[in-house]
Amino acid sequence: VRDIALDTAPAVHDAISGEAAIRQIKVQVARTEDGVFFRLQWKDRKADTRLRNLDAFHDGIAIQFAVDRDRATSPVMGGEGKLVNIWYWSAAANKGQNLVADGFGTLTPLATQDVTATGEYRNGAWTVVFHRPARSAEAQAVNLEGTGEWPVTFAVWEGANKERDGLKAVNVEWQTLTF
Repeated sequence: VRDIALDTAPAVHDAISGEAAIRQIKVQVARTEDGVFFRLQWKDRKADTRLRNLDAFHDGIAIQFAVDRDRATSPVMGGEGKLVNIWYWSAAANKGQNLVADGFGTLTPLATQDVTATGEYRNGAWTVVFHRPARSAEAQAVNLEGTGEWPVTFAVWEGANKERDGLKAVNVEWQTLTF
């Protein structure tokens, strides 16, 4: 288990203002014959799973990988041809999404949706488990086969704090995932 410190994401456009609420997540990773599993946990005062009005937002979490494993890739959504693969989970849908980005404003769902995720809220905390085969059929997805190091970052959205889009808690420097 590894604790990852989080900070408010840098404001990449004027519409983003405020401070993120979540300051730490716990991360566990395992690779098996079935693929790669991430178990992410964080404290949250309440589960925000529904949008009750226009000022309500849901909880969410994401894992971002530098597709080519290059630490020079921007940890703020990649860019300049350096793609990032993002696995996203929202409390509203309670499922995983497989996304790609090549810089701010380019986030796109991939054709191959082979990321699964499910979350559970219990005793004031979320636990979300992501799974994907180590190698995806999707060419723009990170390949997690073999040994070595992979740059990875995390982001958390706290719905009760009106976090959405770029207002979120992140670690702004690549962490190292090693197999």
